[in-house]
Amino acid sequence: MVVGIDIGTRNLGIVIVNPDNYKIFYMNNLDIKSLSDFYYYFIILCKKYKIKTCVYEGIIHRNFQITKNLSKIIAIIELVCEIMNIKVYEIHPSYMKKTLTGNGKAEKEEIKEKVNNFFKTNIENEHICDALGLVLTIKDLGFE
Repeated sequence: MVVGIDIGTRNLGIVIVNPDNYKIFYMNNLDIKSLSDFYYYFIILCKKYKIKTCVYEGIIHRNFQITKNLSKIIAIIELVCEIMNIKVYEIHPSYMKKTLTGNGKAEKEEIKEKVNNFFKTNIENEHICDALGLVLTIKDLGFE
């Protein structure tokens, strides 16, 4: 199973997808209450779904405080993946956009369209769509 994570300062879009048939097993727009809560939540999620690969969105440097907060979330993701021997990829948003649409500066609506067409869904939440887009971006990189 693959977990895709769209990282945000207040919300995380988290999806779990079976890479064999691209069936979506889990979707959540997670409101982060505390770092420790996220740590335990992520461990439980990885164990429950037997995650083999994780892909998360890299940081777009905005300002120091936002980058600092996002870096803490990334540190938890990286730590849990290392402890649980999960292959991990960090994908920059422009790389995902370029891979999915051919345009590294694509708008959110274009990502939603590509994701919804591929998965045959009608998901409106941009965090969930981005997390699914990250999973699609690495599909040719040989994840397990």
